[in-house]
Amino acid sequence: MHRFYDRRMTIKNLASLAAYLIAETATQDPKVGGPIRMAQITTEEGFKELEESVIVEVVKGNEEQNQKLRQFFFKEA
Repeated sequence: MHRFYDRRMTIKNLASLAAYLIAETATQDPKVGGPIRMAQITTEEGFKELEESVIVEVVKGNEEQNQKLRQFFFKEA
């Protein structure tokens, strides 16, 4: 999955990527799963756990992007 990472990504982009990687891994490995929890660590604020509502929005956005990708590959004649 390293091909999705880019050093220029924002924290918001990285949160989306992290949630995507966790969710995708969970679909492949039965030992992975459960609720996704994330935190940000910045020099300004230090450690800050993300609220569940923020994570839900990230996961929902990822699911919408997955649906668009499926539609891209599954074009009906």
